Amino acid sequence: MPSEEVLVSTGAQDLIEPLLKSSRFSIPFPSQHAILQAIQNHLEDHIFRFLQKWLLVESQAVGWTCIEAIELHKVFGFLADHKERIESQPRCPPAQSIQKWHRVISNIRHASVHRIPQAQEIVLRMVKHAIGFVETIAGGRSSRSLRQLYRFVKTMIHTSNRLQAQLRDKVRMQVRLCSAHPDQLGCRLQLLPEATKRVLENIEQRMVSQIQDFLQLEVS
Repeated sequence: MPSEEVLVSTGAQDLIEPLLKSSRFSIPFPSQHAILQAIQNHLEDHIFRFLQKWLLVESQAVGWTCIEAIELHKVFGFLADHKERIESQPRCPPAQSIQKWHRVISNIRHASVHRIPQAQEIVLRMVKHAIGFVETIAGGRSSRSLRQLYRFVKTMIHTSNRLQAQLRDKVRMQVRLCSAHPDQLGCRLQLLPEATKRVLENIEQRMVSQIQDFLQLEVS
């Protein structure tokens, strides 16, 4: 039968581990939504520029007369309908190379509009997909802002994960140090989960603030 020390230690771990695991693979939702909105804004801006250059009359006919009017979920159907017009212009990117981005760009728009939480690696992948699409329709230099966003978000994720890993190590060390004294561990059993939660919230708030500042600076 397990000793009292083992039971109390296990109880502490059972309370704390879900807190630690829940924050490992996700960007705080406010930051995630702001990032996805920024990506969507970039996509709509470059699509509008593309339409102004190659399909001006056709896009105006459906009401896409400004960036705000662009309907991202309808763009690829529109481009498919005007495939011959696109391919008749020698310098225009090939219609087939544009259409290959249909699914991933639609997924970005869907996640942004419907506020669907994503794992952090999926968010990074979405930024990379946006970079690839923008470079397809507008050339490599046009993706500079998105590349800056990708590098910044990747750095923020790395920093957040490192801080969380350090916290996990400290919490587990506290549990081990007190395992020989069940009376002390019993007290920590009440204190550690709340303390751990506060530190995780501070890490997330820092990430939210830094990403918000970055996006505001990019817009200004």
